[in-house]
Amino acid sequence: MGQVQGVKNESEVESARATIRADVWERLRAVARPDTRFVYDLTAFIPDFDGSERLPERLQDLPCYGGDGPVFVTPDNCLQDLRRSLICAQRPLLQTIAVAMGFHFIAPGSIPVPEARFAATLDGAQLLAKQVDLDFVRDLGRLDFVVTGACAVEPRTGVRFGKGHGFFDTEWGILSELGVVDNQTPVVICVHDCQLVESGLEPSSHDTAGDWVLTPTRTIRVAQRHRNPSGICWELVDEARLAEIEPLRQLRPAKRPAVRPSTRESGSEFSTVAGESSFVTAAEVQRFVREKVWTSLRSVARPDSRFHWDFGSFIADFDGSNVCSQRLRDLESWARSELVFITPDNSTEAVRRAAIADGKAFLMTTYGIRRGFLVLDPRDVPANEIAYAATLDGMDHYGRPIDLDAIAKLGHIGLLVTGGSAVSVDGLRIGKGHGYFDLEWALLSEVGSTDESTEVADIVHDCQVVDIEVEAAEHDVRVDWILTPTRTIRVEGPPRPAGRVRWEMIGGTEFELIPPVRDLAARSGRDVHGHLITQESEAKGGTR
Repeated sequence: MGQVQGVKNESEVESARATIRADVWERLRAVARPDTRFVYDLTAFIPDFDGSERLPERLQDLPCYGGDGPVFVTPDNCLQDLRRSLICAQRPLLQTIAVAMGFHFIAPGSIPVPEARFAATLDGAQLLAKQVDLDFVRDLGRLDFVVTGACAVEPRTGVRFGKGHGFFDTEWGILSELGVVDNQTPVVICVHDCQLVESGLEPSSHDTAGDWVLTPTRTIRVAQRHRNPSGICWELVDEARLAEIEPLRQLRPAKRPAVRPSTRESGSEFSTVAGESSFVTAAEVQRFVREKVWTSLRSVARPDSRFHWDFGSFIADFDGSNVCSQRLRDLESWARSELVFITPDNSTEAVRRAAIADGKAFLMTTYGIRRGFLVLDPRDVPANEIAYAATLDGMDHYGRPIDLDAIAKLGHIGLLVTGGSAVSVDGLRIGKGHGYFDLEWALLSEVGSTDESTEVADIVHDCQVVDIEVEAAEHDVRVDWILTPTRTIRVEGPPRPAGRVRWEMIGGTEFELIPPVRDLAARSGRDVHGHLITQESEAKGGTR
């Protein structure tokens, strides 16, 4: 990549870096591996890539690797194999899953070797690593080295460009404030060869540069690394960043003001909204229910490894979800179903473990259905890999992509298992508001995989069960079972109508980009707006 010349002020530097990122992301798409949640939205994560499995060996050849002291590794996808190698080598491993959650630590020997791959994932670390406070990090003493990924890196100066959020610089600042890193601490940056750029940009005072750059084919010693910053650049920390990241709040100097609490009204009780339902839409009632439940859920939920507490982006796992999966296994529909469907929700991970342990094949969609469906044959999963295989990362490894034609040939699905934001006592499931489960049900129904005998079970915490009448839309799917840590609720009601894709709701939305939707449209001779494709329309360009 050519140099960026004539860049002078801060605004021009940021503009130049944005141009570099966009250019690198374009090249990276050819070698990057999608994230289980963000797919190819490279603004949201540092991707894994072809050849990352060679990075651990290159790291071990560096002079800074010798010794047995603690090390710090960022949560970037491209470092998963490297984290696994450090766990197997029994190095004290300090890491972040998301810096907003603080730090996690894996002590030498605390993870059995067969579980190292699972522990190296963000979901696995959330379960198996120990969350530690800043005093614990301070007491670790000096770190032997630090490893991070990057969006791009300048190999001559070691300056890395992240996604633009400044998370690694924040992590470095926190570690520096705690006295466990300084300008002499080796920093190793791991990237693909296509992420090396000669930008001509001068490093800023808050940039944390690398001493070594590792790629699948090269080990580069940075000859002109600039001096890494000491401590946190508080002038760059605004109130939003302070509110987001707990360790920053703990380290905040006394002169900085406290974060002002939210003044948003919490609203009235469920009964009030139900009583006024004639003045509000069903969608507004459902949104209100979601937000009320999310407030209660914070006390029992487990944060997501990518989305933290943003319940609008994921269905949360919670205390007692393993009990829900045991209740599910007691259902007759579980016992008699040779094939089940399980959503990719955090709260259904225990159900996926149960399916593998019980030798039950299951279908799952990728996150947001953006890469279609996966099918997992439990016979492909070693006994010591069940926990890993049940995660979204593990499903990408052990599951295989499957299209609608192949799904139809698998036979009848006897049970669909989903999570949710909330569920009414009469069985109306309320999701995040995106409509993914309703579409999943419709797609499976359209290819004949489900019928009136198929049951739907909802895995939720007790606080997510609401006693309120919510008007259902025509496409809303009611559930047959509500399973909580304390109750198994059988929902009685009229037979569930067969699902169908509402083409009028597809066109112009993100749904029209979903592979199974396009697949179904082609199977039925339609475009993604639901219009029948005629020979005349094909001659004029295919769709209208």
